Amino acid sequence: STSALADGKQKLSAKFVPTDPGRYSTSTSSAHTITIEAHKTATTLSASKSTIIAGQKITLTAKETPATAGSVAFYDGTKKLGTVKVSKGGATYTTTTLAVGTQSLTARFSPSDTAEYASSTSKAVTVKVEK
Repeated sequence: STSALADGKQKLSAKFVPTDPGRYSTSTSSAHTITIEAHKTATTLSASKSTIIAGQKITLTAKETPATAGSVAFYDGTKKLGTVKVSKGGATYTTTTLAVGTQSLTARFSPSDTAEYASSTSKAVTVKVEK
């Protein structure tokens, strides 16, 4: 058993080394390819309000499952609003800079341990910003 395999395709084989080489021969199995995947994560995003006035404060909250170390980048479309370190499975970001119009907000989780956990992106949350 091992937990030291990197993500991706790995070739594994087994080697038998006898304790009595006079009676038994060393042998090696043929290689088998396996794929190692990082644990999946899920990011959910919520906004403190669905409609705001331009310049008004809005708080975005991202929750991570499973709760693991990392950071969350908050986006308005393709524009990064900011990045926050995850604490106790979540991250909160407050902004007053959303432009007038209907904004599509997402949160992207980046794990600290990329060998163990995969990144994830939330579904979009829509916020209407009025004049």
